[in-house]
Amino acid sequence: MLALSDAQIDETVAVAKEVFQDAAAFGQVDHNLLLSRGVDTDVVSAVEKTWRKRGRSLAVKIAALQTVEMPALTLQKTDWRLHLEMGSSRRSGQSQPTAIFQLELEEEMKGLDVELSHSELRALFLQLNAIQAELDAPPTPSAA
Repeated sequence: MLALSDAQIDETVAVAKEVFQDAAAFGQVDHNLLLSRGVDTDVVSAVEKTWRKRGRSLAVKIAALQTVEMPALTLQKTDWRLHLEMGSSRRSGQSQPTAIFQLELEEEMKGLDVELSHSELRALFLQLNAIQAELDAPPTPSAA
């Protein structure tokens, strides 16, 4: 038997719940996200196998439990600028530049500022390219 405390069991269940809720929302287990969070490769494989076998039924159950509806926010306008700190009393020289995106949204939030470093901006760009590729791909008939 495993020697897990009640707190460890609760934490394990909470993590599993989060992983499967994310998988239900996106239709698949995010292999790279789990690995980046330090999850062992064998555990990731087991989670993916479970999702392949029972994912559709789990997604239906998860959707039934989540009744909270979030209002859709509509992006109205975007703007961006480059932020560069030239120096400070603590550090000499030039700091790393960041891009600041200003997103104007419809509904309650008036605006949202997002600051990204070069590596974060590149990661976002690659993710957006992957999303665009999926949107551009012709629809495939679903197996019902």
